[in-house]
Amino acid sequence: PRMRMFSTRKDAFVPSLATLLGRVYESFLVNPSPLKWFFPRGFLHNSGLRELYGYHSLPIKKKAPNAAWSRDERESLQFFLKRVRAAKEPFFATYWSFIAHWPYPDYGPKTHVFHNTRRSIHRYYNNLSLMDQNIKKLFEALKKSGRLERTIVVITGDHGEAFGQHRGNWAHSRRSYNENYQVPALIYQPKLFAPRVINFPTSHIDIMPTLLDAMHIPYNPNLVQGESLWQTRLRRRYIFLYGNENTLSTVSYAGIKLQYSFKYKKCWVYNLKEDPLEKQRLSCRPHSVQRRATLLFHRYQYNILEQYNRSSRGRHSFFGAKHPKL
Repeated sequence: PRMRMFSTRKDAFVPSLATLLGRVYESFLVNPSPLKWFFPRGFLHNSGLRELYGYHSLPIKKKAPNAAWSRDERESLQFFLKRVRAAKEPFFATYWSFIAHWPYPDYGPKTHVFHNTRRSIHRYYNNLSLMDQNIKKLFEALKKSGRLERTIVVITGDHGEAFGQHRGNWAHSRRSYNENYQVPALIYQPKLFAPRVINFPTSHIDIMPTLLDAMHIPYNPNLVQGESLWQTRLRRRYIFLYGNENTLSTVSYAGIKLQYSFKYKKCWVYNLKEDPLEKQRLSCRPHSVQRRATLLFHRYQYNILEQYNRSSRGRHSFFGAKHPKL
């Protein structure tokens, strides 16, 4: 919870899903944009991902329309699908799409759901439709190769996107409203996951332990801040969110979203169950325990992460704890 992103450091050695899967998994990532801009390249490399393809390393020259720092999405996806077909099992493959990112490139009339492409939100919706088509192509490729029934597919986003729902709030990095944070998360593998909807607050950090549990790969839950969603009751009381405007948010199971601005030294609350659009700011006074937890997280998280990173880099235990096989 600091203005500088820890994950983009070259010396980030915190274990990832790729680390815990081990070298038996062939692993690669494809991203149409520059890895050093849009991805924590050092962290990924240190985590054991063997192949990293980005703007400068993809064998693609064509750029996305009106987007100087992205390769053509359709050609990038085709490269990814070709690499998936060539992968030996088991494999861990990641495709990170640029099309829902500003400036929302316009891929032409065939992709249009909305035709007034001068409006950014219309280009955004058009690109979400194009992304749906790309996801369909991925499923078709896995099915055609006979791998779909042996593959877990995870679909999620890295952040939400704002279009003026609150005054002055656009894109994703200016404020800490739900439209900036909230993303879909879908996990598909019918043999492992029965149809289910999670209706309590979760976070990206829950994906890794959930997948490891599904694959029966051992890990030390005390060294993972996320929690497996196979549990019927989670240990934590809050999820933590940090905004680039130096605001730390916590969300409780009861839907209380408490925010503390370190820029202005102010605290406020939204009751998401009664006010899901975050229109009415409430006092923090009735939520002193959650406020204290928020400030304690801000105080200790950075130090914990630094110490854990040093122990991971040196392959030492973290206060006597370590993951199996590491």
